[in-house]
Amino acid sequence: MNIADKSKVLAEYLGWKYIPSNDLQGFPKAGWWKFVYKKNSQGIIPSKSLMGASNIDNEYYKYICRNHHELRFYNSMDWLIKVLEMLTKEDLSEYMYSFERCKDRDEEGCETEVCYNFMNIDYYISVEFGTIIEINLELDPAMEIGRGQGEGIIKNTFNACAQAVEYINKRKR
Repeated sequence: MNIADKSKVLAEYLGWKYIPSNDLQGFPKAGWWKFVYKKNSQGIIPSKSLMGASNIDNEYYKYICRNHHELRFYNSMDWLIKVLEMLTKEDLSEYMYSFERCKDRDEEGCETEVCYNFMNIDYYISVEFGTIIEINLELDPAMEIGRGQGEGIIKNTFNACAQAVEYINKRKR
């Protein structure tokens, strides 16, 4: 995958929307848009600023950029942090195997509970080892789902994020 393709994968993972010029759907211009806020039934708008946001059918969007090549995941840690934050909030429990264990740890005649092997997603960024994104599991060793190495911190993180998001997308299909 090239830089533009990886950037597109990351933007879609964040929930950003690409609007082509031949199908504007009410948007003022073509390009990448980020959902900001949906007006509630009372028409109340949040106190946070919606400056620069466009209202499309009571939903507010902010314009990001014109095309895939202008997405800055490949050269901005600020953009990548948004992806890393979302990755750490992922819950992949239903995509991992489950097991039963005793609630009270008393083995004989115990009441059981269903547990999932998934614990969380973590990332590690270092100059020496690059960027590693992995799934922490309760019963098994951690499972690496993204790695970038040898190209500098930002590029390493970009590559690791793209791999991790691709893994998650495939898992959720």
